[in-house]
Amino acid sequence: MSKLKGLPIGFVGTCLGLATLSNVYNLLGYAWVRHLCMWLAGLAAILGVLKVVLFFPKVKEEYKSGVLAAMYTTITMCAMLFGSYIAGYNLAVGKAIFWAGMLIHMCMILCYTIYHIFMNFKYDFLLPAYFVTYNGLLVSTVAGINMLPPALAIVITYYGIGIYILILIFLIPRIMRKPIPDNFVQTKTVLLAPCSLCFVSYLNFNNVAALKGLFNPIVALLLYVCVLLSLLYILCNTFKFFESGFTPLFGALTFPMAIGTLAGFRAGAFFSNIEAYKTLGAIAVNITGFQILISSTFMCLVFFNFVKMYLNSKKE
Repeated sequence: MSKLKGLPIGFVGTCLGLATLSNVYNLLGYAWVRHLCMWLAGLAAILGVLKVVLFFPKVKEEYKSGVLAAMYTTITMCAMLFGSYIAGYNLAVGKAIFWAGMLIHMCMILCYTIYHIFMNFKYDFLLPAYFVTYNGLLVSTVAGINMLPPALAIVITYYGIGIYILILIFLIPRIMRKPIPDNFVQTKTVLLAPCSLCFVSYLNFNNVAALKGLFNPIVALLLYVCVLLSLLYILCNTFKFFESGFTPLFGALTFPMAIGTLAGFRAGAFFSNIEAYKTLGAIAVNITGFQILISSTFMCLVFFNFVKMYLNSKKE
């Protein structure tokens, strides 16, 4: 139980990243990778819930940090992703897990807003990690849009796009005025997650008959431009992430890179089928190849460092 108490919440985020990236491997024909990573995400969600229930005082203390508090929502994001996976085998059970994760995530958005925005907000502490809580809800429209009423899917998607723009308006001047502290430098990768979630969620409108009429290729193009700019920003900062030793915050490298890769894969498929955007589609396909390589490297590096951290603590 003491090991569970010390479970880094970044480990849950890493498992979320692995499960997300496994969807890309599944699309490439590697189904076993998806099965393994999805069950790992399910296990991570269970461990995260147990930590919250059994060691609430510890969690309450960690929640005082805006970054750690944001990463606790990766538990519900894992639940939504795992629920969508289980729904392929048992719809009732899968939907129950999916909806539980989504509704709890909504409650966590409310808690985060009250504590870290209304009660304790400091502009200098505004970091990309804020996106995790607010845009994490879009995992529901990325992974399970067909399990949502069309009206709710619309609300969540447009909420995600709106909150992404709103936070970005305040975050960009904050970063330009005062750089992100070195001990939080890995959270820069989070910038790739919200635009990627918005992009994939919006593309999924094409998968729901009731939503196809709302789809606009220009909006999709603008969102993908945001994905590319965010990816470029991350690549320019990559070497800074590894200047210090491994810490649980390295978990922030995983899900954003994974969802960014999925967004790239979907962009390549989508734009390649539109005559006016075929060149962009070809570019997206090739960029995605590099994204798969980089993301897979990050996933393995971070996951095995968490395992190493656990084994070393066990020896002590």
